[in-house]
Amino acid sequence: MGLRSVYERNMLALSLRQSELGGRLSYIDEAPDLSIHVSKTGLGVPSIRRQGRDFPLHSLFDPEREAERMLDAGSQAGFFLVFGFGGGHHLRRILASPACSAILVIDFGMDIFRAAVSGIEVSDIFSDPRLHILIDPEPEEIEARLLSLYIPFISGDFKSLSLRSRVDLDRHIFEAASESVHAALARISDDYTVQSNFGKIWFKNTIGNLRRAEESVRPLQSQRRVLIAAAGPSLEAQAGEIERRIKEGDFLIATDTTLPFFLKTGIAPGAIITLDCQRISYYHFMEGYPQGTPLVIDLASPPLVARLASPLHFFSSGHPFCRYIAGHWRSFPSLDTSGGNVTHAALSLASRLGAREIRLYGADFSYPRGKSYARGTYIYRYFDIRSSRTQPLEAHFSDFLFRNPSLIREEDEFGYRYLTKPLIAYRQHLEQASASLSARFIPLRGEGAAIRVLPSKAPPLREDAFQLFAPGPAKGSSSDFLASYAQSLAALELPSGNERPLEYIRSLPEEKRDIWTTIFPQAAALSRTRELSSLRGRELLVETREWTLSRLKDCL
Repeated sequence: MGLRSVYERNMLALSLRQSELGGRLSYIDEAPDLSIHVSKTGLGVPSIRRQGRDFPLHSLFDPEREAERMLDAGSQAGFFLVFGFGGGHHLRRILASPACSAILVIDFGMDIFRAAVSGIEVSDIFSDPRLHILIDPEPEEIEARLLSLYIPFISGDFKSLSLRSRVDLDRHIFEAASESVHAALARISDDYTVQSNFGKIWFKNTIGNLRRAEESVRPLQSQRRVLIAAAGPSLEAQAGEIERRIKEGDFLIATDTTLPFFLKTGIAPGAIITLDCQRISYYHFMEGYPQGTPLVIDLASPPLVARLASPLHFFSSGHPFCRYIAGHWRSFPSLDTSGGNVTHAALSLASRLGAREIRLYGADFSYPRGKSYARGTYIYRYFDIRSSRTQPLEAHFSDFLFRNPSLIREEDEFGYRYLTKPLIAYRQHLEQASASLSARFIPLRGEGAAIRVLPSKAPPLREDAFQLFAPGPAKGSSSDFLASYAQSLAALELPSGNERPLEYIRSLPEEKRDIWTTIFPQAAALSRTRELSSLRGRELLVETREWTLSRLKDCL
């Protein structure tokens, strides 16, 4: 058949699987500097002409043998990221591997890609649902696609491979793309670590909270001037200003860690916010709780904490099961918890309340003069109970600080402080969040690390804007919802033995796909247990569904 027939077959296969890329390709002319050579084994090899020389993108002797050697470097991987499309010979070999769950190909030069698929038969590759192609992607597109495609406990191990002959021709472009890949992998690694540590706890806490979350609650009213109190040591010196501003009408959002401090000082917060799903958050409430003060609490927080306070204002931090709850039972307000700490969530709450001005206190994101928290917070009581003549309070604080081997010491006109990588990351996430605020953001500087305020990209709020923080109406009782969810989860068909779970799930109708997604965090957590650590894909989904159904049965 003629070359046009090859191109048409390729385009038909590409358009069926990746219609957007196929549509873009139809408007592009072929690169004049690309030609098709034939290898000794009879396969077409694209060749790019640069500076009077031809650079073939595969071996001109045996492209298939070359592909074998490339695959040997990642034979145990499940997910492959491949730089360079070339003539697709290496991709065909990877797709033939039983271990391959997906391939993401990144290349540059739409005209080069058009010329290659005009002269080489690759319709069989394009027809495979595991293949995903990005041509000339922006960094954000690379990160977004990787985040959506690579799920470690289903996809398997990750492997990056390069079609060296293609990458060497435009090394600087591919190096920039590699940086975007590394950034996406860092996010995936962080998310997977969090899910593997807390996935089971999130689910158990959420179903344990739904009965309380069924209650009606008065909305939190809009606030023009909001104060946020974090529990850093600088809070001690800033308490007087906070008290004065409250008397002037400002609204104080206190993070849970600060509650014992405010109980001792007699300062009354307008609301308290808690986020941690672990039982350690209970320590913040052991000194008592000011009844009548709203507690803004994550649906995945410990039910033990929820029982201590009233009224409760539940919010969703975006776990898959919480998103499912919002769509099928009751829509709870969402807060941005991507910063990984309660101060970040408090900033999101202040914005949701329509604040025009937000002042932040006690957010040191460091250990000023080696001090960890403001006096009176939970850690003082925790260490005081464990103190003795041979291990005084100061020794416990010293051990707490210097247990971290990567402490960074910093000094300026405000004094010296110790920083850790997590605290630096928390601060940077907060700084990035400041760029999305419509409010004027004022982080008060104490002895801790300086917080930058980035120029806002958000439009200012209208003067007459009025925002409430409240859930939508519940569609029936929580027990009826959980029974319906359990029935839907149990009724899901499993992928067959030769179906790849991720492609199978993506092929399902949205309703069934959403139900599978609700158990992904539990799957990540179960994959880290000794009993199930060897399971991936279908087998892990089976065990995770059974674990989830057993927990639902216990609470119904």
